[in-house]
Amino acid sequence: MAGFEIKALILLGLALVSFGANGASIGARRGLADAGVTVFDITKYGAKPDGKTESAQAIIKAWNEACKSSAAAKLVVPTGSFAAGEIVIQGPCTAPKPITIEIQGTLLGRTDLSLYTTQTWISIEHVDGLIVTGGGTINGQGEASWRMSGCKSGDSCDKTGGALLPDRMTTKTACIGLPFLSIVFMRANNSVMRGLNLVNSKGFHMKVVESTNVTVEDVHITAPGDSPNTDGIHIGRASLVNVTNSVIGTGDDCISIGDGSTDIGITNVTCGPGHGISIGSLGRREGETDVKGITVRNCTLSNTTNGARIKTFRESPKLQVSSVLYEDIVMNDVANPIIIDQNYNSKRKSGVMIRYPNYFLPMRSACTIKLLNSLPLFRAFGQGSNVKITDVHFKNIRGTSVTPVAVALRCSDVAPCEGLELADIDFTFSGKSANGAALSSACANAKADFKGKMNPSACA
Repeated sequence: MAGFEIKALILLGLALVSFGANGASIGARRGLADAGVTVFDITKYGAKPDGKTESAQAIIKAWNEACKSSAAAKLVVPTGSFAAGEIVIQGPCTAPKPITIEIQGTLLGRTDLSLYTTQTWISIEHVDGLIVTGGGTINGQGEASWRMSGCKSGDSCDKTGGALLPDRMTTKTACIGLPFLSIVFMRANNSVMRGLNLVNSKGFHMKVVESTNVTVEDVHITAPGDSPNTDGIHIGRASLVNVTNSVIGTGDDCISIGDGSTDIGITNVTCGPGHGISIGSLGRREGETDVKGITVRNCTLSNTTNGARIKTFRESPKLQVSSVLYEDIVMNDVANPIIIDQNYNSKRKSGVMIRYPNYFLPMRSACTIKLLNSLPLFRAFGQGSNVKITDVHFKNIRGTSVTPVAVALRCSDVAPCEGLELADIDFTFSGKSANGAALSSACANAKADFKGKMNPSACA
């Protein structure tokens, strides 16, 4: 873990030197009248703060001008509410680094899904040295989309709503979460998102993918606990990403770390409601790559359905998770506080899951089976996970568990976990059926060392 911290400090120092060389320090760029900064106010390009007028093209025009500015540039979304469909913030840019996007007001996503040509609302692509800040709000207005997903009420043939599936699928009734996303940093190296509010995304609130040296700090992400697939932040195929001093409460993972992620730091994050802070899910698709160097430290989780979690699919491609540390974590009324689940999403009545190129669907009803029989390329899988988990440490994790099993290390029979360490774990039971019930640990195919205080007791 020390290597990650050294790399992060070196890159941060280089970034600060680069920013300073351009005469554009973060502090000096605040406000609308900073010396030497050219401001690109979206209202000057046709955007209207009435919450109704389509403003996406105005934002894109303002960005394109900022991107090619000869002077330090700041795009400003002033106070007020701006309705907008798809927004593409694209580089590379010739303006001095960093370029700032200052969101003071509120961006409102369109609720009519037919207006979207992709599943992403705001795309930041190929921009090096970007600061997104301002204290404003990015509101996906996902409430109507959640009702369409079918995920909360189950998999019913009678439903007329449903998540939109790939074009080759002719039905809209399969029970999967909407793949929509509020904002993505794609190949956006040396970037910062600071001091913003993300609320009610149609799907994931934010992704950082294929990017290096990205900081997310002082961000508030909010959606109801029962909103489907509304992950807070997903990190995938990225390196040197730091999420810090943020509050996240959603209907899915507060933070999820996908394949190809290395040297990721999560610190001082408050999580809940949601599904915890997770590595995975992994092993969903061919071509996934290893996860290494993950640190989650000084976080608080409350009323989440999982805590510190690693999750992998069965019959996965071969890959590895290594050098992971969850440390100094407080959990309040959390289910499954510490869990490695290498049978993720495979507990169904039929005992199998079905794989489609982009989705996994449960064989749990006559409706789903009828749907699957009409589609090509599905196949059942039941073999153990090929994701190898090694060198994982859970240290100084304490609080209350609403499930009797507070520590669950359910590893693969094909690739057992090795090098697990649990030290100073201290939970008390707070579930409804307490009645003096003692907490327990459950382990399978796990080689683990237990040190210091252990409540629940170590696996036999």
